[in-house]
Amino acid sequence: MNAADALRDGLAAYQRGAKAAALALFAQAAGAEPGNADAAYLHGFVLSELGRDGEALVPLERAVALVPGNAAYRGALALCLKGLGRIAAARAEFERALALAPNDIGLAFNYANTLDGDAAIAAYTRVLALDPAHGGARLNRANALAALGRWREAFDDYARLPGDPRALIGLAGAALHLDRAQVAHDAAQSALGFGSDPSAWFNLGVALGMLGLTDDAIAAFGKAGDDPKVAPAKATALNRAHRYDAALKALDGAGPGFDTSMALGNAQAGRGFYTAATDAFAQAAALRPDDTDAAMNHANALLYRGEADQANALLARLPVSSSTLYALSYADAITAEALLEAHRDWAKRFAPVVAPAIRNTRPRIGYVSADFCAHSCAHVLRATLPHHDRAKFEIHAFSNVAAEDAVTAELKAHFDHWHAIAGLDDEAAADLIRRARIDLLIDLSGHTGGHRLGVFARKPAPRQATWLGYPATTGLSQIDFRLVDRVSDPAPSMTETPVFVDGGFLAYAPPADAPDPSRNGAGPVFGSFNNLAKLSPATIALWSKLLRAMPDAKLILKARSFEESATRDAILAKFGDVASRVELHGWLGAHLDLYRKIDVALDPLPYNGTITTFEALWMGVPVVTLPGRTHAARVGASILSHADFGGWIAKDEAAFVDIAMRLAKTPPSREDVRARFAASPLTDGKRIARAIEKLTAGL
Repeated sequence: MNAADALRDGLAAYQRGAKAAALALFAQAAGAEPGNADAAYLHGFVLSELGRDGEALVPLERAVALVPGNAAYRGALALCLKGLGRIAAARAEFERALALAPNDIGLAFNYANTLDGDAAIAAYTRVLALDPAHGGARLNRANALAALGRWREAFDDYARLPGDPRALIGLAGAALHLDRAQVAHDAAQSALGFGSDPSAWFNLGVALGMLGLTDDAIAAFGKAGDDPKVAPAKATALNRAHRYDAALKALDGAGPGFDTSMALGNAQAGRGFYTAATDAFAQAAALRPDDTDAAMNHANALLYRGEADQANALLARLPVSSSTLYALSYADAITAEALLEAHRDWAKRFAPVVAPAIRNTRPRIGYVSADFCAHSCAHVLRATLPHHDRAKFEIHAFSNVAAEDAVTAELKAHFDHWHAIAGLDDEAAADLIRRARIDLLIDLSGHTGGHRLGVFARKPAPRQATWLGYPATTGLSQIDFRLVDRVSDPAPSMTETPVFVDGGFLAYAPPADAPDPSRNGAGPVFGSFNNLAKLSPATIALWSKLLRAMPDAKLILKARSFEESATRDAILAKFGDVASRVELHGWLGAHLDLYRKIDVALDPLPYNGTITTFEALWMGVPVVTLPGRTHAARVGASILSHADFGGWIAKDEAAFVDIAMRLAKTPPSREDVRARFAASPLTDGKRIARAIEKLTAGL
C-alpha cells in the first residue's frame, strides 16, 4: 500500500474512532514516504492523542521542519511539548502558530492553557473575543481570576455557565469570598445535582455555616472528603455559632497551616483565652505576613488581653479598618478630634449616594444589627423596642445574626417584619432594604463585629441614623443622625447630626430574675465587671492608687478573659504591690450575685462601662466614674447624671479616690440606690422610642 492509500484509509479509521488502526496506517505512510509532511503530522498527532508524547515528538518536529508555515503542525507540536512538561517550549511554539493563524480559536485556547496569572486571563479574554460562547475559555478565565483573588470578576464568569457543574462549584467559592452565602448555598446545591463532589460539599458546608445552619454545615463537611481545609472550615462554622469547645475538638489532629491557626485563634478568643488566641493569630500572621485579617485578629486578641497599647501599635501599621477604629476607643491618649479624623478617613472609600425618595403613610423604621441575640445591646433593646407605636409605625429588623438564640426569639416579637441578611452582600442587603421601602434605617453596631456599614454607605433609606452599639461616630456622611445626650456629648465630634435624647440616650430593662440587692460578705470591696480590654494602663494605675489609699480594701474583677491563667498572671503583675488584694473571676452565669459582694463599682477609663454600670445600680451598688473628652469616656457620667447620682462623678483622679473611699466607708442604702435608679428616665425606653419615631420626618 502506497503512502496516499495509507493516509486515506488511516483518516477513515480515525473518523470511525479506530485510533489504533489509524495510527498503524499513518506510521506506514510516514515510513513509506519520509518527506510527506501530512504523514509525519498525522502519525505524531495520533501518538500525542494517545498520550505517547515521547514518541510523537520526532514525527511532529519532522512535519514542522518540512512545512514551517503550517499552523496546524506547529499547534500539534506545541501540544506535544506541553504533554512532555516543556511548557516554555510549548508556549513559544503556540506563539509561532498563532502568528500564522491569529484567529484560530483552538490554537488561542490551547496557548492560553499554557499560561497563568494575568497572562492567562488576557489570553482567555482574546479567545472569548473570537468566540463569546467558548465555555472552556470562560471557565478557565474564571479559575485564573479566582487564583488571583479577583473574586467579583470570577463570579461574573462562573455565573455565565449555569449548566456546568465545575462552574457552579467555582461560583459557590467566589460567592463565599464575596460574603454572598445564600448564592453560594444555591450554587453548591445545583452542582450536587450533577453528582456528589467533595468540593461542592465543602462549599455548601461553608455557606450553611455562614447562614447559621451549623448542624447542616457539619453534615455537609462530613461528605467533603479528607482535604486538610475541611477541619478548619468545620471549626469556623462552629465558632460562628459560639460552639467554641466543639470547634477546638474539630481541630484535633488538623495539620498546621494558616486556616487552622485562624480557626484556633477564634475558638480560643471565643472562650476568653486571649493569650492562647494571641499566639494562634501571631502564627497565622507569620504564615501570611500580608494578610490583614490575621494581623487584625492578632491585634484584637492583644486588646482583649489588656494590651491596648500593643494592639494599637500593630493596627497602626495596617490599612484603616473598623478594627483599627474600634481599638482607638480604648487608647488612653486619644482625643475626640483624632478619633473623628480617623473615622472620616475610613469613610472616604465610599462614594456619595443619592437617597431614595420615600414617604410611607405609616412610616417604616428598620433596625440593622448583628446583635439581636445574647449580647449587651439586647438589654437596651428590651427597654426600647416594646414602646414603638406599632399602630403608627411599621418596625423592621434586618438581622445579621449568624446564630440565633433565645434572646433572638424574644426580640422578634417586637418587629412587624424580620429580614435575615447574614447571607447577603452589602449591595444585596441594600436592595432588600430599598424594596422594603424603609423611611428610617438605624445602625446598632457602628464599627463593632458583624456591622453592615457598607449597607448604610449605599444609602438604601432616605434617613439613616446610628445608635447604641458603638461609642463613636461612624464617619459616614450617608448616616444623617446619631442619638446621644448632652452629657455624653457636650461638644459633639461626629459626622452625623447629633440628636440629643432627653433623659439620656440609653435605657435599661432590668432582668426579672435579678437577685435582691442586699450585701453578702464583708467590706470594703471595690469591683468592676467590664471586659479586660477596658483595663487600660491609666485605669490600673488609678485603681492601684485607690487600693494604696485604703489598705484594708480589696478589688474584685470579673471578665471572661480571666478563665486563662496566663492572662490572670499578666494582669495581676500590672497591679504590682497591691496585686495580693485583687481577686479575679472568670465567666459566671449568674454574675449579678457577685455584685452583692462589692460595696463600690469602679468605672474604667477612657472606655466606660455601660451595661455593667446599669447592672451595678440595679444591684444597689454605687458607681464612681471619671469622665474624659470622648463619648466612650463619658457614658458613665451620662448614666449617673440621668439617674440622679451626679455626686459620684469625679472631676479628677484625687476626687475619684476620695468619692470611692467615702462610699466604701459609708455605703448608701442598696435598696435606695435600686429604687432611685428604677424611678429614673433610664428605665423608660419610651423616651427613646419616641425620639426615634420623630426622625422618620427628619429634625
